[in-house]
Amino acid sequence: MTFAEFQEFVDRGYPAVSEHQRYGQHWFNMLNEVHSVAAGMLRATRLDPFYRDHVSDETKNFIASIW
Repeated sequence: MTFAEFQEFVDRGYPAVSEHQRYGQHWFNMLNEVHSVAAGMLRATRLDPFYRDHVSDETKNFIASIW
């Protein structure tokens, strides 16, 4: 799975799968499922989208660069 495929996978499942989750929370949870090492690198940093309603371009670019 490429990063672009991951992003498509995340968007396809939201909000139907995660109607009670913020988009950033859903995105992070899906990242943790498919690339736990990358999720671990984001966890509790300023790039962590878990408590946000969006995922910043900076976060996406960082993950894409280590994918």
